[in-house]
Amino acid sequence: MPCVLAATLRLLPAHVPDKEPTMPQLPEQPEKALSPPIAYSPDAARLFELGCIVATPAALDLLNQVNIRPSDLLWRHERGDWGNIDNDDAVLNRCAVHSGGRVLSSYALGEGRRLWIITEHDRSVTTLLLPEEY
Repeated sequence: MPCVLAATLRLLPAHVPDKEPTMPQLPEQPEKALSPPIAYSPDAARLFELGCIVATPAALDLLNQVNIRPSDLLWRHERGDWGNIDNDDAVLNRCAVHSGGRVLSSYALGEGRRLWIITEHDRSVTTLLLPEEY
């Protein structure tokens, strides 16, 4: 099935590396507890399919500013490292992995900036966006 994109979204390459990416250390954000991942390790397998991967221009601009590749965060997202989400969202994500619900990751990228990755319940699309774009 081809990906249909809204005018404000950009299609990203479908390939996400199967090996652990090299990426800069993300700054810690003490205002929220880190979500406990599902048996996350650098060798962890993908927990779910991402579908068509899209990103808003603002999300791509932010990633460019902080010198982080989208594929690095997608790699973490699909393996259960959901960044800085609260315990309620972590529980919802764990259930979603098994029942097919929506999966949300939130990554702190410094200076109060945050990027969300959302994979839809049917696994048809994964979107990188800023929280204010939701």
